[in-house]
Amino acid sequence: MRKVALLSVLMVLTKPLGWTIGAEVKIQPPPIQEDPVPKAISDLKNPDLGIRRQAIEKLLQFRDPRSIPALLDSLRDENAMIRAAAVDVLGLLRAREASGSFAQLLLKDPSPQVRQVCAISLAYLRDPLTVPSLIEALQDSSEGVRLAAARTLGLIKTPEALKPLLKLLQDKNLNMRRSAITALGELGMEEAIPSLENYLADPDILVRQEVARSLGRFSNPKSESPLKKLLKDKEPSVSLEAALSLAGLQNDAGLEAALGFLKDSSPGIRQKAAGVLGLVGDKEKAPQALKESLKEEKDPQTKQLIEFNLNQLRNRYRIKEENGKTKK
Repeated sequence: MRKVALLSVLMVLTKPLGWTIGAEVKIQPPPIQEDPVPKAISDLKNPDLGIRRQAIEKLLQFRDPRSIPALLDSLRDENAMIRAAAVDVLGLLRAREASGSFAQLLLKDPSPQVRQVCAISLAYLRDPLTVPSLIEALQDSSEGVRLAAARTLGLIKTPEALKPLLKLLQDKNLNMRRSAITALGELGMEEAIPSLENYLADPDILVRQEVARSLGRFSNPKSESPLKKLLKDKEPSVSLEAALSLAGLQNDAGLEAALGFLKDSSPGIRQKAAGVLGLVGDKEKAPQALKESLKEEKDPQTKQLIEFNLNQLRNRYRIKEENGKTKK
């Protein structure tokens, strides 16, 4: 009897949790997880700043459209960080209903951080009605706000932005001039090309680089002539940037320069040179140059890019490899 009783106890102890003797297995369903978005939305109105901060950080992570009405209310929060974060989330949500509020905050909010985030977020919304506010923001006391406003005006691609951006080319602030050049390239209006040509010999290397990059965005034959002039720039990075822009326009004028830059000591230069060859390289010289460069290359990322561009040429010209197969 003692053996039988002991066996019964052992059977009970070894039964999995949730089983009963003589009963079937019951699988418990997983607990239903509570939707965290409504709680975060509610916490935006909490008087405790720390809780509001946590809520806005969660909503930034969730990016849920249900939070838009509450975030619009948070644009009036007394704390600048909360206002800036609300603008950021609304911009990422592409909340077009916020564009009017952004335009007002851009001009009137006392915090430079909020004004700058407004200028950046308006690039997501691209509402033409906000252009006058962005143009006015080019006179803001904060450099960060002015830079962001210039870039957004270029991205919105409105003719109204042309004259204000051309005027910025004469700004005393070097960063503003660079930003204006970038924005004019994004704008892509033919009328800006002659003004950009005035900076082909600018003493600042980065300005000349940006001119070369921006001229390549015009998709206009008139930009090819100044780009060819930049091919002769003594600074390799400027010359190669011009070659890359020309290649993007399907012009092979920079091909010879790119072939020479494959042996440059800078991996970044070699990578861009390979990109030029991949875009406009011929059937003979370019594949051979890339193949030789691939054998000597030590940098893994550069090696990968060289191989990618070599494969582009092989596909374009149906060049067979040594094993007789065409690279696909």
